[in-house]
Amino acid sequence: MRTSNKILAGTLIVVLLILTGIHLALYAKYKNNDFITIKDLHEEQYDSYSLKGIQTVSLSGLQNVIIRSSDTARVEIEKGGDRKLVQSFANGILTIKGDTTIVGNSGATERLRSWRSVIIYLPLNQDIKSDDCEITIQGGPDSSKAPSITGEMNSTTLHFNTRDYNNTTSANYFNKVLLTKYSHGSLTISQSVVIKEANINMDSSSFEDNDASLGGININADSSSTLKLSGRNIAKTKFTLK
Repeated sequence: MRTSNKILAGTLIVVLLILTGIHLALYAKYKNNDFITIKDLHEEQYDSYSLKGIQTVSLSGLQNVIIRSSDTARVEIEKGGDRKLVQSFANGILTIKGDTTIVGNSGATERLRSWRSVIIYLPLNQDIKSDDCEITIQGGPDSSKAPSITGEMNSTTLHFNTRDYNNTTSANYFNKVLLTKYSHGSLTISQSVVIKEANINMDSSSFEDNDASLGGININADSSSTLKLSGRNIAKTKFTLK
């Protein structure tokens, strides 16, 4: 056998031995239940707090917030990350603050958001207040578990989005969405979302429906607000100009 062929054969044998060893090691871990599951990894990364009797959520200066409907109310806060969040839960009100005020070289003050991840699990009727945040709200998997949202929001980017980011065709249900004050923000709804009824009071804000399924919508907007609606939702919308 030529020297080059011997080298090639030897290399293939070594590769096969390595792959066999990896396979045997993984199989041994599987038999011994020696794997870290996604759930275990999530629990290692987040602190979890129970929210019995919660009525209102008040958020400030948070860049990465997800709100999910759940039978059991709780909040999960990422352990690592940047600045420590200030949180409290009293009289049914969950308050989380992540913003920091700094003074720049020009002497002007600037608010910095916290990028630490916050996941809040709430019952079907949700009351949310926010200032200077970015929030994603995920609905129920079917109409019987569709949450209702009441909100007052300032300088907040708000997304109504699907529960499963890997499956954009999965519908995401909401019952009623009532934003009594939505000021200086950007509101988007993903295409897979279904909202039975929406009422939005807008000031200097933008709204885009992405052809989501809206049963009925009332929009009260000022002249500084912008709207982007699909044809089927324009027909269902009642507009009031401030």
